[in-house]
Amino acid sequence: MSTTVWKGHIAFGLVSFPVKLHAAARSQSINFHQLHQCDQARVKQVLYCQAEDRPVSRAELVKGFEYEQNCYVVVAEHELEQMAPPSSRVMEVREFVPAAEVDPVYLDASYYVVPEPAGEKAYTLLYEALRRSSYAALAQWTCHNREHLVLLRPGRCGLLLHTLFYADEVRARDEFRTEVE
Repeated sequence: MSTTVWKGHIAFGLVSFPVKLHAAARSQSINFHQLHQCDQARVKQVLYCQAEDRPVSRAELVKGFEYEQNCYVVVAEHELEQMAPPSSRVMEVREFVPAAEVDPVYLDASYYVVPEPAGEKAYTLLYEALRRSSYAALAQWTCHNREHLVLLRPGRCGLLLHTLFYADEVRARDEFRTEVE
């Protein structure tokens, strides 16, 4: 079985139960390294400053957000650490929605939700309620200092969790000819 990527509790109302998440899928692509043709030694990428026309070390780098072309706001590492939400051991269900209303274009990564022994009954209760009602649960999950909107839905044998794209991350469908009106 795959390794556990998160351990915590799913909570809704007064109910809370312990679970583990396992990645449901992983890429199986082959990765190639770039080698120098004559001696097959790996090559390094050089960081280069265009303005000074010279290579720079990683110690000279800062992070910046481009707010308009070639204009940046520099953000210090300590500022990023202060803004990052702390990882949480509780995944809070915010609301229940009809599963048919969730457009699959919003689904990102998928995980199997596995109950801990102490949470079997509550897990089964949530699973059966979602399965019988054709509803899914929207929850807030913080992992690796990043907040995620997630969807909990019943699978064939248990709960599945999908991280979701936010609306501003999904391209407008009028950019593509996917539906005939």
